[in-house]
Amino acid sequence: MRDLPHKGALAACAALAVGEAAGFACGPLGPLWLFAALAAASAALFGFQFRRWRIVAVALAGAALALRSECARSQAFDEAESTNGPFVCEIKASSRISSRGEWTSFQGSWKGIDLEVRARDICEPPRRGEVWRCAGWLERRPREDRRRRALWVTGTGSHAECISRPSRFSPPRAAEGARRRLSAAASIGLDGPRRVAASLNRAMLLGERAGMDRKLKETFIAAGAMHLFAVSGLHVGVVLVVIWALLRLLRCPFRLQALLALPAVWAYAYMIGMPPSASRAATMATFYLLAPLFMRRRDALAAWARTFLLFHAISPERLFDVGSAMSFTVVFGILAADRLAKSLDMPFAARSLFMVFAAWAAGVPIAAHVFGRVVPGGLLANLLLMPLAGVSLSLALVGAAVGCAVPFIGAYFNNAAALVTDAMRGIAWAVSRLPLSSIETGPWSAWQCAAWYLVVVLAALLVYLVVTRRRNYLVPA
Repeated sequence: MRDLPHKGALAACAALAVGEAAGFACGPLGPLWLFAALAAASAALFGFQFRRWRIVAVALAGAALALRSECARSQAFDEAESTNGPFVCEIKASSRISSRGEWTSFQGSWKGIDLEVRARDICEPPRRGEVWRCAGWLERRPREDRRRRALWVTGTGSHAECISRPSRFSPPRAAEGARRRLSAAASIGLDGPRRVAASLNRAMLLGERAGMDRKLKETFIAAGAMHLFAVSGLHVGVVLVVIWALLRLLRCPFRLQALLALPAVWAYAYMIGMPPSASRAATMATFYLLAPLFMRRRDALAAWARTFLLFHAISPERLFDVGSAMSFTVVFGILAADRLAKSLDMPFAARSLFMVFAAWAAGVPIAAHVFGRVVPGGLLANLLLMPLAGVSLSLALVGAAVGCAVPFIGAYFNNAAALVTDAMRGIAWAVSRLPLSSIETGPWSAWQCAAWYLVVVLAALLVYLVVTRRRNYLVPA
């Protein structure tokens, strides 16, 4: 398959998103997904001769995927709501397993619906990969609300019992064991008053945000930097760079470095539970690094487009997932800003500042739409914290890996990472105390979000025109 130009690839991504949005908007017409799929196949066959019909085919395919998903979800909701007593289902525990007091919660899915089971009085907390039979009451929300639903296992007739456990050497058990060993190794040498720094190290490296202090979370949220503790492209990139440096020290052939580094990146993403941002980053890294094997040049924007199409074709519900939308949008803003900065021959400092601003501007409407908050201080916080986060992640990764074998050496790296995270905590506290660093605006409407993005695009176009015109004016005839 030939590489599409960037305009064509981005147009295909937009067409798929528009088609899926239209399909979800026509939820009652879910049984018609098969006709939409046939129309998409017909348009695709016709599109080999007329390029513009390819976009129509992608949009129709997106509508068919969304209608099929909506049909399956409607049937599942009807089944859950038709019972007079507790609703019974089997759920495979996937991630974010926590136990607080007499309540235990874990996440999984059932027939395309993401569920968070909240059970009471469970003797032994579930483990990743186990299948549980749960009887409880599904949280009632409007069907248009596609966020994760809660299954409350409490009251008369409710129960939760494990019916299937993975074998001792199964991938889920191995991944959970590796995560626990790294979590323990990342805390070596950080006892007593340094426990706060240990919790930050674990949160940044493994996404274990449950151990963070509540006030500390609020500080980073007010500074617009809580995303540093959600494993994303920054974390996957640091893991990739560290592994790549190790392979170079071992004098591994250059052509084998990508093939050896990618399995480690995917193992890291699987170990922490495959959150959307980490799986997106690992997939994008795979498309980018393996491009030469398919006689294609490495291009980050093309890798982003392929990842977007793959993810939304497999799971159309990601269109309404806040974390996935934020991840894809912010990364696209960074890539677009980098491409524009290179075309304008900006110096490194100006390019870095421009990319940080683009990442902040791309995420503002989504955060404002969901949380009703705009954080201008996030621009300053991310400019200062992103380099420190990269250093802290590198030290914490090396400390956790070395600490598993040689604890006293790992303690030195852990303490070095703790010094960096202490500096990050101080910066976040200072930024959160600045005037107008966080502004409550109320949830933004779709029109307000569209207006914001329109203003950002026009501003970028204005910068491009001014710089190119000035450059042409200064060049002698």
